[in-house]
Amino acid sequence: MSNKVKLSVKRIADLRPVDDKNPGFLIDADTPNLYVRIRPRGKPAFLFVGSMAGKAVNLVIGNTQTWTIPAAQEEARRMRTLIDRGIHPKLEREDREAETAKAIAAKSKVEITVGQVWEDYIARGVGKKGRPWAPTYLRSLKSAMHAGGEMFPRCGDKRTVQGPLFVARDIPVGEFDDDALADILGDELDRIGERFRGEPGVNPPGYAVVNKAAESLSGMFRWASREREYKSLINGNPARSPTVQDNLPSKTGVRRLDFVEIVQLEKFFEGLSTLPNRTMAGYLTGLLITGARRQELAALKWSDIDFDLKKLTIADKSTQTLHRTREIPLAPWLESVIRSTPKIDNNQYVFAAPRSKLGYVQDARKSLAPVLEHAKIKHLTPHGLRRTFSLVGEAARCPSGAVEQIMGHSVSSMEEHYKPRRIDALREELVRLEEFVREKAKLPALELAEV
Repeated sequence: MSNKVKLSVKRIADLRPVDDKNPGFLIDADTPNLYVRIRPRGKPAFLFVGSMAGKAVNLVIGNTQTWTIPAAQEEARRMRTLIDRGIHPKLEREDREAETAKAIAAKSKVEITVGQVWEDYIARGVGKKGRPWAPTYLRSLKSAMHAGGEMFPRCGDKRTVQGPLFVARDIPVGEFDDDALADILGDELDRIGERFRGEPGVNPPGYAVVNKAAESLSGMFRWASREREYKSLINGNPARSPTVQDNLPSKTGVRRLDFVEIVQLEKFFEGLSTLPNRTMAGYLTGLLITGARRQELAALKWSDIDFDLKKLTIADKSTQTLHRTREIPLAPWLESVIRSTPKIDNNQYVFAAPRSKLGYVQDARKSLAPVLEHAKIKHLTPHGLRRTFSLVGEAARCPSGAVEQIMGHSVSSMEEHYKPRRIDALREELVRLEEFVREKAKLPALELAEV
């Protein structure tokens, strides 16, 4: 090992390892226990080299590019003093680092807000089984804490409203508890209820948005509790607390209540035939005779249709499918509807909407309203047409497994789960269902010329 020398910047810069395997050292002549070491393929560092209770004490003080020589000398003297007092420098350092980490965590608990964690959750979180967020779910996440106040395109002076969780954005995540969330959601429900002028006993449409926001917030807290930078800040899941859950509106307020009765089919299709927007009329017809979810059918592309093999591929939100798509038969009536839908140049979607940002139809409720008025149906959502498909399939005596497979539902029986039907077998059932609907709606038999 080298002799003691007076440390200088030049001597440290000139220090080299002994060889490719052994480090080089300098020993400070002015400060006991202070060394400079350089390892092969490494950088010079200040070291404290001493002993305590007959055992060696070797600790790195720091890099020579970060520590000055006087600062390193002062630190070496401090460590020597600790040893003289019976305190091991390594344990003392660990205690200081723990206190610093505790102080940082306490500061973070105050400074990191729910909004910051939410934005990180949207950017880094994933859906079930590690899949990316579905586009519709991602939009609902972003809107839940949306500030609102933006102008609606082509809607005059109407502006977007703030999301149900917007008020929670600036609350420190460490201070956010179930009482705070219950107050926020309670105020939002009161605001929605005051504006609602619908039927008694039926949940206002905005209640579903609040329920969805609470579920999404619960997902954020589950995710944050597993992330290294957030888990120390998370104290339980406020969204799952009985304080919050017991005050959320029942999800059964409008569930399984809106569908088209068999005796209403005639008037319903009479109303559809009078719609000036033939694309929307075809879209609503398609929802009823396929049982597809709104966005699944709306996003159907011309390239997804195989007219030769009489089938089409649509998006599938079900977790039962690996690629989030499923194939359904192209039965005669559905094919007729698709072929009669107006095509729009430079638009890949079947149910195209040129003014929509996404390129396809979005909200069918406005077009559905005059149809419901004509058929004297009090309440029906586009999703109610999917429910109608299921009920009509039962009335037409189609096997429940076939109906569930076309709809993209998890099949209810073990036999159906292990023996899914081929597309040809599904087509037979869908044709039977179409014929049943046309018969009850008193529509003329579908001629080959229409297909």
